[in-house]
Amino acid sequence: MFFSTNIDFSHFTMHGDFFEAGPQGIFRSLPTAGVIFSFIGFSPAIQMAGECKNPQRALPIAIVGSLVICMVLYTLLQASFINALPIDAVKDGWQAISFPGEAGPFAGLASVLGMMWLVYLLYFDATISPFGTALLYTTATARVNYALSKNGVMPESFQDLNKQSVPMKAVMTNFCVGLFLFLPFPGWEKLVSFLVLSFFFVYAVGPIALLSLRYTMPDKERPFKLPVGHTFTLLAFYICNLIIFWTGFDTIWKVLVAITCGYIYLCLYRLTSHGKKLDIEWASGWWMFPYYIGTGILSYLGSFGHGTGTIPFGIDFAVIGLFTLIIFYFAIKAAILRSQRQS
Repeated sequence: MFFSTNIDFSHFTMHGDFFEAGPQGIFRSLPTAGVIFSFIGFSPAIQMAGECKNPQRALPIAIVGSLVICMVLYTLLQASFINALPIDAVKDGWQAISFPGEAGPFAGLASVLGMMWLVYLLYFDATISPFGTALLYTTATARVNYALSKNGVMPESFQDLNKQSVPMKAVMTNFCVGLFLFLPFPGWEKLVSFLVLSFFFVYAVGPIALLSLRYTMPDKERPFKLPVGHTFTLLAFYICNLIIFWTGFDTIWKVLVAITCGYIYLCLYRLTSHGKKLDIEWASGWWMFPYYIGTGILSYLGSFGHGTGTIPFGIDFAVIGLFTLIIFYFAIKAAILRSQRQS
C-alpha cells in the first residue's frame, strides 16, 4: 500500500530536542536555509508592474495571493513529512535525522518507505522545476536592467529590443553575472544567503522611499493607500534590518563588497558617459553610506555568521532597533531637505 490517510498526532507532539538550537537557530535559518527565499516569488510581479493593464487590481492579487498559496503549500508539505516520518527516525533526536546518500528529506523518506517510483519522480521534479524560476527571473531581471538603462545608470544599449521585443543584451548580461556568482558561491546554501541578503538590502529602501514620497509629494494621487503609513514603513525597515543581521557577517561582508563595486562602477560610468560629471544625488542618498558601514560593523559584533558575539543575542534586537531609528530619521530628513531645495 503506497498511501495512508492515517494521521498520527503524536508525531507533532514529540518535542524532544527539536528546539535545541533555540530561537537564534530559527532566526539564522530564515535567510540562510532557503525559508525566506521560498517566499520572495512575489517580487517579479512588482518588477513587471509596468506591464500590467490594471495594476490596482492585479498587483494585490499577485502579491498577497502568491504569499498565501506558498504558506498553505509549505505548511501542508511539512505536516505531511512529519506525519509520515517513522518513529525510529527520531529516536535519537531531531538533529540525528539523516537519509542514505545525502538525499533530501522527502526523497529520503520515500526511499526509507520503499517507494522508489516516488524517489525518481521527486528527483525529476527537482531537475525540471528550477527552470520555471529561471524563466521568471530572466524576464524580471531583464526588465530591471532595462529600467536602470532608462534612468541613466546602465548603458543605453540595454534598451535595444529584438524582433520579439526582448532586451537580449540585458538578458545575456544577467546570464553572465549569474554564472560568475557560482565562483565565490559554489554551494546552494551560500548562494541563497547571498541572494536573500541582496534582496533585502534593496527591500530596505522601499519603506524609506514610500514615506519620503508621502512628505515630498503629499498631493500626488495614490491608487494604493497604506493606512498608518509611518508605523508600517518603520516596522518594515526594522524587519529588513533584522533579516539582514540574521544572515551573518560571513555573508554580509561579501554583499558589502559587491555594493562597493557597484558604486565604483556607477561613478566610472557617470564620469565617462555623462559629460564627465559625477551628477549623482549625493545630498539625498548620503545616509546609505553610514547605513552600509553600520550594518557591517553591527554584523561583525553580532553572534550570527562568525560574528565576534560582542553584542549578545537578545540585546541585538534593541541595538538593531536603535540603528533603524537613526538611519530612518536621517534618510527621511535628507529626502525632505532635497525637496525643499528644489522648490
